[in-house]
Amino acid sequence: MKRNNSSFGQQETVYNLSKPNSMQEINSSLCISQGYQQNSSLNQLYANRFLGEWNEDMYTVIRKYVPTYTKGLNLYTTYCSPQNPIATIVIIHGYGDHSGRYFHVADEYAKSGFQVILYDQRGFGNSGGIRSHAHIKQMHQDLECILLTIERSQPIFLQCQSLGAAVGLSFCVSNPSLILQGVIVVNPYLQFAQKYGILKKTLLTIMNKIIPGLMVNSYIDYGHCSKNNNVIKSVAEDSLVQTFMSVGMAYNILQLEQYILPNVQQFVQPLLILHGKEDKVASHMNSVELYRLAGSKDKTLKLFDKGYHELQNDVEFDRVKNIITTWCQKQINKDKRISYFRELNHGLLAKHNNSTKMIIFQWILIYFMLRNKMKNLGKIARFICILALMIASLIVHIRW
Repeated sequence: MKRNNSSFGQQETVYNLSKPNSMQEINSSLCISQGYQQNSSLNQLYANRFLGEWNEDMYTVIRKYVPTYTKGLNLYTTYCSPQNPIATIVIIHGYGDHSGRYFHVADEYAKSGFQVILYDQRGFGNSGGIRSHAHIKQMHQDLECILLTIERSQPIFLQCQSLGAAVGLSFCVSNPSLILQGVIVVNPYLQFAQKYGILKKTLLTIMNKIIPGLMVNSYIDYGHCSKNNNVIKSVAEDSLVQTFMSVGMAYNILQLEQYILPNVQQFVQPLLILHGKEDKVASHMNSVELYRLAGSKDKTLKLFDKGYHELQNDVEFDRVKNIITTWCQKQINKDKRISYFRELNHGLLAKHNNSTKMIIFQWILIYFMLRNKMKNLGKIARFICILALMIASLIVHIRW
């Protein structure tokens, strides 16, 4: 379906993949377990080869640690390289996940002629760092370290899953001069669930200043990952999957939520968005909003009627794989772009009203303004009034 949207001054294309007919659904149900067993076997094969180099049928695999800007912290990285790659696809996994669950994806891409780079983000999988704890600036720096290992003549695509999409999108928004061949986001996690109201967000901000390293339960529901019970079981049994997060990590996710959609007009890379409508982890409506607001002149949104959060581990995988490889090939044929990046920005560059110095200044101002006017009140009443005004000030900063 194509339509002209005068408010954006460009032609938009929205693809809504209709659900398969009943016979297709029956066939998919019969073959999905077999397909997953094949993917699981491949992932297990890679997992048993921790470091080193070996050859597959159509590509070479190299597994090593890549150093970062943090001294002593290295990223566990896998390179799947065909002999003459047409481009490089860097896959960024989501929260609590790790690269070991994407080997079957890398295998398909490499057989199609793409070099694929998988890496565990800091604090996850086999990479270094405090478990489930990272700052967005550090995650941007880590992504740059991975990009710097790629041959300069290679066009580069980013494929970002779930929270990895927030990392990739914010990285591109903060670096508008960055040249990539394209960005693919799959079920992007761009906003907290509605249950996280303003009170919880305020409490999170305060706790981040006091105890950022405190670990809390992330309440991951494995049943939301996939319709395939084998996938759900494997996630539950995977010792590298993280089921908790630090307060500091949760706060950085909140910062990403407040940053991406309000600033995504600055995103100029070719963009492909894929999302399942049955995703209970990340709403597909956020992808619709991302598509509407993104500044890209070349952007495509594809929705899957019965898709869950992990399209790469479900019945939709074959369609997703074909859509992505076809889109990447089309981008290369249309306008091959040699990637360019230097002096990259790290972290979120937009100015936020909730800066620590401004909040502290307002608290001091509130205290001295009201101290004399509340002399007739008891100490407890004065304390409660001033505390309430301080909290109100903090809420205003977080909200706006």
